Amino acid sequence: MSGIDKPGRRAVLQHAAAAIGVIGAAVSGCASVEVIIVEERAFVPPQRQKKSLALYKDWPNKGDQCGRCTRYVAPGDCRAVVGPVSAHGWCQNFRAVA
Repeated sequence: MSGIDKPGRRAVLQHAAAAIGVIGAAVSGCASVEVIIVEERAFVPPQRQKKSLALYKDWPNKGDQCGRCTRYVAPGDCRAVVGPVSAHGWCQNFRAVA
């Protein structure tokens, strides 16, 4: 034996699927596609949601608010919601800063 581990069939197929997705997106004219390999699985971050789909409100929810969220980008943008957001707002995508 050569001592080199071969990747399993599942890992090869998962990486091939991720590569095909990236190539397809590039060919179709997407400006950029971010692909992250997590535990041999391709993960493409979701696109930003409209405020109505994210259940966005301009007021906090029991102390949770955009200004304390990991997805909030000061002074009023969000990585999860389209459009300007208030630092005192809230949506279902809220993830507290640790």
